[in-house]
Amino acid sequence: MLKKKLLALIFTINFAFLATVPGFQTISPVSISYAAENEIATQREQLQKGVNDSENIFASKAYGLINKESLKAEYNGALEYAKSVLNNENASYEELRNATIGLNDAKNNLKEYGKKILAVQELKATIDDHKITIKSINYIMSEYPALARSMGDRANDIIRRSNEIIAKAESIISQFE
Repeated sequence: MLKKKLLALIFTINFAFLATVPGFQTISPVSISYAAENEIATQREQLQKGVNDSENIFASKAYGLINKESLKAEYNGALEYAKSVLNNENASYEELRNATIGLNDAKNNLKEYGKKILAVQELKATIDDHKITIKSINYIMSEYPALARSMGDRANDIIRRSNEIIAKAESIISQFE
């Protein structure tokens, strides 16, 4: 009998203790519903930001240089799907989340490819600059021999380095084209 009373007392104290600890508060179905609505609203906002960013994507210099139509089609498809999910007022959290992920993935693919295209453009400009440098030094050497002699080996070193840079840049470009 004493054991039963002692166990009942321990049970009562534990129950009272658990009810007062903040981590064990009872969550009503209304709280869960509000939290779910809040998550959906937040996800909808994220998706809307991604759709709004499409204007910047289409206006970017890199987008105009991208010649891989499959990347553009992937992005446009993800954008259209995102817009359709946004237009659906009853879209679930998962639908909104998947549309956001799809749009971000397609955007990142465009972005990475666009960076490569811009880098190739910069390398081509560098090649052109070095070709002009070589042409200029050759002109000076042929038209002004006294000036060329005063420069010594520096002119030939510049030509040699420019040719090395051109070869390296062309090698890199050939990997992307």
